This record gives sequence, C-alpha cells and structure tokens, in this order.
Amino acid sequence: MLAGETGCDAEVTDMDRLEADISAGGVNGRSRLVVYALPDVSGRVDEDPLVALEALRPHADRLVVVTTGDLDVGSRERLCATADDLIHYTRRGFSRSLYGHAVDASARHMAASEIVLTGASWFAPREVSENTLAGVFDEMATSSADVWELVEQTGSLVRDFGPQGFPLREEPYLWLALRGAGIRSSFWSAADPSPAAARASAIGLSTGSLFSVSQTASPDPVLLQVPWLLSQGLPVLPKRPFVQYPPFLEQHAVIGKEILAVAAATGFDTDRILAALTRSVPAKALNTNLGLLDVIPSRNDAPASASARGRSARTAPRILVVMHVTDMASGTDALRRLLLLPEGFDLLITTTDGSRAARLARLVEDILAGHVGSREVRVAPVNRGRDMSALFIASRDVLLAGEHDLLLRLYCRPMGSKTRVVRHYFRRYQFENLLASRDHVARVLRMFEEEPGLGMVFPPMIHIGFQTLGRGWGEFRDGAVRLARRLGVRVPLDVVSPLAPFGGMFFARPGAIEPLARVRWTYREYEGSSDPGMGDLARVQVRMLTTVAAANGYHARTVLTPEHAAISHTSLEFKADEISSTTRGYPVDRIQLLHRAGPTGRGGVVGLSRMYLRLNHPLLASVVLPAMAAAERGFMLLRDRRARWRVALSRFNRKGASR
Repeated sequence: MLAGETGCDAEVTDMDRLEADISAGGVNGRSRLVVYALPDVSGRVDEDPLVALEALRPHADRLVVVTTGDLDVGSRERLCATADDLIHYTRRGFSRSLYGHAVDASARHMAASEIVLTGASWFAPREVSENTLAGVFDEMATSSADVWELVEQTGSLVRDFGPQGFPLREEPYLWLALRGAGIRSSFWSAADPSPAAARASAIGLSTGSLFSVSQTASPDPVLLQVPWLLSQGLPVLPKRPFVQYPPFLEQHAVIGKEILAVAAATGFDTDRILAALTRSVPAKALNTNLGLLDVIPSRNDAPASASARGRSARTAPRILVVMHVTDMASGTDALRRLLLLPEGFDLLITTTDGSRAARLARLVEDILAGHVGSREVRVAPVNRGRDMSALFIASRDVLLAGEHDLLLRLYCRPMGSKTRVVRHYFRRYQFENLLASRDHVARVLRMFEEEPGLGMVFPPMIHIGFQTLGRGWGEFRDGAVRLARRLGVRVPLDVVSPLAPFGGMFFARPGAIEPLARVRWTYREYEGSSDPGMGDLARVQVRMLTTVAAANGYHARTVLTPEHAAISHTSLEFKADEISSTTRGYPVDRIQLLHRAGPTGRGGVVGLSRMYLRLNHPLLASVVLPAMAAAERGFMLLRDRRARWRVALSRFNRKGASR
C-alpha cells in the first residue's frame, strides 16, 4: 500500500493511495523513531493531537504521523510543522498494521534502535516543554525489556455496541516501545486488538511497563483505574473512559465527571479536552459520560474562579434575548422573568400577528422599562417554520451582527393538543430551569464565563407528560443526516434521541449556532417543498442545534433546579425500574436484548411474533418481516381509503337529504 514519498505540500489524489510526506533534515546520531497514529480525521485536526506532538518532538529523532480520513490544508501544514513524516490514508478506519508501513517508510532514512508506537488514544498535558514526557523516556531507558508499555494491559473490557452507535474499533496503542527482538518481531503491526504484552510474552519477548498489573490490580486500567493512575503521576490522560457507550460505563461505575475533575487537578486542560470530545462523541452520550448536568442551588453561594472574576471585572456579557411569541399569556410570563437578567440586555420579539405585535410592544414598555436596552418587535409569516424560521430568517441579521456575547432564546406558544395540567408543567419546566431567580441566572452566566467552550445551556429532555423518552428523534433523524451533510458537519449523531432543547428555549453563544444562521433559509424550505427528504425543517433544526455547535468545538450543558431535579430523577428511577422488571442483567444487557428484538409495533400477537423472529430466527426474519411490513402498509392504505370513501359518501347523502 506504500505508494511513494513526496513533500509535505502534496495532495492526496487516490482513495487507496498512501503518501509519505518526508521533510528535509538529517538524523542527529540517535535512533529513536516515534510513530503517532491519528485516525478518522474529519477535515480539521483538533488542538490536542498537535499539543501531544509538540510534547513528543524533543524526544524523537524522527517523528512520524499516520492519519486516516479527510485532512484539510491548514491541518496538514500544522502537522508537517512538527512531524518529520506525514503518512495520510484518505480512507477512514484504522488498523495497527498501518504502524508497519510507517516504520518501513522511515527505515529508508534511519535505522531505529528504539521505536515508540502511540497515537490519539490519550490527551496531552496542559503545559508542553522539553521535560513534559521526559520522565517516561527516562523510565524507559532503565528497562532492558524488548517490549515496554506505559500501562500494562492484560485484557480489554470494551465491547461492541455497533447498533447503539459505538462499534468496537481498533485503537492506536496508548504507548508501546520496542527494542531489538521486539522490533524484529511483527506482532506489533498485526491487526490484532488484543493486549500487546500478552502477545509479546506468547512469542518469548521480555516485557516491562511504568504501571504494571500488580500495581493497578485491573486487567483494563486505562478504563477502570484512570484517577489512580493520574494521582500516581501518569503524564497522559487515556481517552477510553470518555468515549464508550454510556450504559457500559455505568455498568463498571466509570464516572467521567470524576475523572475529568482529577485531570484538571493534575494539570490537564479540560477546555481543550472537552473541545476534542465534543467533535468525536455524540452529544447526548457525552452529556451522560461527563455528567454535564448542573443542579443549580436555590441560592448561588459558589465562589467564581479566579479567571472568571477577572473577566467579570473587565466587562459584563452583552446579552441578546430573542423571543418568538404566539401565546400572550406565556409571553407575558416570559417578559416578567426577563427582570431576572442583568440590566441593559437587548430584546427582539417576533410574532405572527400585527395586533399581537402592538400589544407586545406595550407590554415591553410596561414591564421592562428601564431594564432593557434596545427593543424591537417584528412580524414573521404565519405557520412557516414555527420558532426556527423566526430565529434563522426573521432574526438573522441580529444573530450575525456580532454585537452580543450571549443569546437567550424563548419560545411562547399555545399547546392546544395538551391538557391544562401538562401545559402548566411544561411552562414551569422550561421557564424555571432557565430563569428561576437572579441567583439561578447568575450561575448560568458564570458557567459561560468559566468555560470558554460552553456553547449552549438548556433543560434536559422533558419526559413527564410527553412521550419523548426513546423517540426523541421521531421521524426526523434522516432529515438530520441530510442537514449535517449540507452544513459539512461530521459530528456523530446519537442513535435514539438527540441532546436538544426540545422546548425551543436555551442560552447560547451566538457562535455556537452561527453555522445555521449563516445559511440563507427560505420560508419555502420550512414548508417542505424545497427538500422533501428533509421533512419538517424546523423540528430537524432544533434537534441539530447541539450537533452544529459541537462541530465548532462547543459543548452543551443541561440545568435543573433542585425541585425539578427531584421530580425528574424519582420519575425516571421508577420508570426505569418498571421497564427493567421483565428482563435480567445489567441495563446495558437489557438494552442490547431489546434492541435486538426490535420495535414492538402495536403490540399484540403480531408485534411479539416479530420480536421472537428477530431474536431467535434472524435469517428467517430478514425474509418474512419485510413481506409482513408490506402487507401491513397495504392493509392500512386500504383501510384509510375505505374511511375516506365513507366520509365522502356520508357528505353526498347529507347534501341529497338537504335538497
């Protein structure tokens, strides 16, 4: 697969062609080769791998980077500025056999006496200098082992969750150093995800490590023992605990929030880590793995960080409130709650009726006089794109003006299809979790101050009075895939439900939703005639807000008041308990069982028969179930047609009787 060697300014022209980009320069007399694997690049390379390469550079006589996927020109140049060789595959995916090609390419330029195989399976420390990884290389020098690891692994607990969006993939080595017989053996370049130490020992090679199994007392310490490893001086942060399927991590009590806190205390840049994870892990899964839900106490007594105090002393955030109001009662409540914001915010209200616009303008003066800065009420077309067209068309100029630091989006609408009790709870849930009190709002604003990469804040997906659990995408996931392709967004999507502000209300940095605002949407697109495959564009957009923000490195947090946290948690706990009562094992096992069984449909004998076939006779199910589905669609079509004929005949008879 090795096709040739060219300069770092060459372009990749063949999907199956390998390019080795060799920069000029000689070997300084030593013979250490470091190969860093960076798989599945989606155009732009994140900041963290570049920092990792800077940390490796002082200790490598030749530094080789192997990438797969798409690599933009800017990232290519930045990689070439640090590495000696850049080997780029345009296909996606990764195999450890690629290490062998990199070593072969470098053999033409140096005879390595030591090879270090590593890659984007760890996060780099905050501060990078010549001494950042010096301790690791010094420890390596004291060992005469043929194969030396940073952390010894005797097994891997990671499992395949492909249907859930987390397939088992071959990962770059965390850190594998080879000498003598270790280099001459080919075990390290085999496409084999099993632990390296076990494979090396099986062929008679001597092994060593900085952290041994006897110390960690775990077969998979880079999953289970990361806080302890960091406390003992591990200079890199393994990615494994952050990027797995959430129920699997829950089974093993791997708490990402705790690990991230330990990492911050031991010198890692959590902002940089969050930016990298945001682009590579589905938003809802990341929200779960890192515990990015904040329960804001009734009284905000938490001290601000030193950096946040410094920023606050310089300037207060410029806030823009953009409201879409089609229900006056809800809109009046929202206007009163805006008194909880710091004075001087700007306000833009959109609505669908001129007389309502006049009433809203008067209410703004009555309620917010002296509290609000600029204010404007605009009339948008009726029932075309709901709140999203009002945001991205009617308010587009204000969103893109660049005059504000934060955006507060409120949506006040009637809910005629819901009971009064459900409507009441929905409004409480949205308004109170965003605008409960001055202290509550101050804490949300402080979150944005303390986290430069925080893009959005909103309440978690509502599940009381609504059927959103298990069906957050509804029928709009295909439209989300099409929208992501249109915007060039390559962040993976959650499979079951997205992390989204389903009530249409959120705090955000304007830059987080800017990619959607920059598109010149038309009202015709919101009616569905422009792109029928998109479905309901407004509902697709609200489900894609966090994913679009993630593409720019912005993560999202969810917030609850203590009261709503108590209501939500007890309700979820009871529902999960009831749903789990008929299946055995950990939740991750129950989930896999139910996913294999598939949808219940309308239940009854037919639905249970489908599930039985999927579980016990998958080959037969692949033949029978499509035929059953076609027959069911035909039956439903015939039934609907008969119903329409009955309605038409009834109308004809009524007209005849009236004559």
